[in-house]
Amino acid sequence: MKNILKFSPLLLFILILFAGCGKDKLDKNGLTKDINNIVPDYIIDIMKELGMPIYGGDNPPMLTDGSYMMSPDILMASTISYDIIGKEYNDVFYTFSEQDNKKLTLFLRKYQTNLGEGYGSYIVGKDNQFSVFAEVITHKNNGYVTKHVQVCSGKKVNGGIEDLHTALFMVDNDGDPDVIANGEGRVFYDKDGFSELIDYYSFRINIENQGLPLEISK
Repeated sequence: MKNILKFSPLLLFILILFAGCGKDKLDKNGLTKDINNIVPDYIIDIMKELGMPIYGGDNPPMLTDGSYMMSPDILMASTISYDIIGKEYNDVFYTFSEQDNKKLTLFLRKYQTNLGEGYGSYIVGKDNQFSVFAEVITHKNNGYVTKHVQVCSGKKVNGGIEDLHTALFMVDNDGDPDVIANGEGRVFYDKDGFSELIDYYSFRINIENQGLPLEISK
């Protein structure tokens, strides 16, 4: 006689609920609702057209094992007419912390050119691929409040990140005539294809050699 498993309606509902809860985190484009709330679809499309990889998914790799050095940091593409494609910029250091893969959130710290910045951020991805999105709000001296989106995408591997690309795009310039237009921005990449994971001591030495602040404001 065969054993027949019977499920009560309540138990069946719970099983269906848990089976679908991961997918409910994402919209059709593979990004979370939080991400789609801070960056319009048309800006995502422009980034992709310029070669910026965007990795969707609800199971990104953990990035919280140290700081990553993007060097050499090269301008790969831009919508801004006066930019020089291929120009090398100062090294950038990225540190990720407080990553929560249930909420798909984390905290991003960025250090470059005498500036340290920290942002509450969102993360998506799967396997070793990831994309991090941070809304950057700037209160300017002239009274305008601008909104950018900072994006970091790459592939987490032993010892660092492969193919790290970053983008910074204007989402809302608040009508400020002295800044770029909405939807304009730049895409950068690590030219050697590998952004090294560096320990805290090496990170401090690199930061201090460039005169960058160790303390940042959120």
